[in-house]
Amino acid sequence: MIIRLLSGLAGCLLLTCQSGCIVQKIHDQVVLANESIERANQAVEQSNAGITQANELLASVDQQLEALRETNELLAGLRQDLKTLESIDGSLNNLDKHLASLRKTIENIDSTIPFLKFSAPDEEEAPPEDPTVAPAPAN
Repeated sequence: MIIRLLSGLAGCLLLTCQSGCIVQKIHDQVVLANESIERANQAVEQSNAGITQANELLASVDQQLEALRETNELLAGLRQDLKTLESIDGSLNNLDKHLASLRKTIENIDSTIPFLKFSAPDEEEAPPEDPTVAPAPAN
């Protein structure tokens, strides 16, 4: 009976020591898991900081894109105005040619009929200015 009691006591002691080893292993594994979780949390925090910075950069880029859209709209309006001005420029060039032709015609008439003066006097024929008269002030 004593042998049974000693063997039972030895068995309990052995189980107690073994269960401590298991608990220690579990504890070590929990510590490793916590360390891994801590590293993961740090990585997530770094990622969040990077995402925040990227969001700020995207907001800045969005503002710049909006300014570019407004500029593009203004440029489109200016292109339309330029097309209109180009057509007006063509008309003015044609008018210049017509007026130059008309001036030549008037000069021909002036040279043919000297007593009729349709054109303005040339600067050579302009009367000299009176030095005693003060010139009019310019605005």
